[in-house]
Amino acid sequence: MPNLSHLQSSIYNAHFNDEMIEASRLIIPFGLTGEQRLNIYRNNTFITLIDALSTTFPVIKKLVGEDFFNYTAGEFIKISPPRQGPLFEFGDKFADFIEDFAAASSLPYLCHVARLEWALNIAYHAMDATALKTRDLMKISENDLAKICFKFHPSYQIISSEFPIDKIWFANQPDAVMDEIDLNNRADVLIIRAQDNVNIHVLDPALLNFLSSLKDGHNVEHAYMNALTLDQDFNPSKIMIDLLGFGIFVGLTLIRILE
Repeated sequence: MPNLSHLQSSIYNAHFNDEMIEASRLIIPFGLTGEQRLNIYRNNTFITLIDALSTTFPVIKKLVGEDFFNYTAGEFIKISPPRQGPLFEFGDKFADFIEDFAAASSLPYLCHVARLEWALNIAYHAMDATALKTRDLMKISENDLAKICFKFHPSYQIISSEFPIDKIWFANQPDAVMDEIDLNNRADVLIIRAQDNVNIHVLDPALLNFLSSLKDGHNVEHAYMNALTLDQDFNPSKIMIDLLGFGIFVGLTLIRILE
């Protein structure tokens, strides 16, 4: 009688390593051989995992078509099967796989779009947190506002790409009007969940620099001075109203320097 660990490893190898012999010996045949039963179970497992990937990466599926997506997902599953956790956590290495997948080499932007879709998935399932509102800052003096450091929402992510991943993603949404996209344009996008909606915001270089400084723990004044080197017209008051509207910040620390 095999122990549980041996049984589990045998079934695992039959599913993902095409090693059927050992596992088939452990199955009592009843109308079907052990290998036939394993193949049915294996096919159902792959269908479930491919469906999970298609849920997380719908734009990738639309860009390449169902047949090629299923083939790509199947090859990915063979070398990177899920180890644990719910199915929405499966697929974190899919973009890296696509980047190195020879069959997808004619679409160099594909892995970048996959990273965007994975970020959207992560943001959607991130922990809840109450975002700061403009009224939360109204009691703070203008001088003190410059010294504030912010805590960011758990769903906050920045995705940077040499391709216009935002335009590619939006163009492949249901009912979207397909416009010509210049693949020579890069994109820096903010991913953030506001209530139940995950939103994409395109960032210009100065705003990207401003947010990066804040995320690194610098105060508003330091972040503003950095952004100013890229855009002399950078308006921190307007930008802060926009960022608070996005729901980015969930906490703050006011650091006063005693003189």
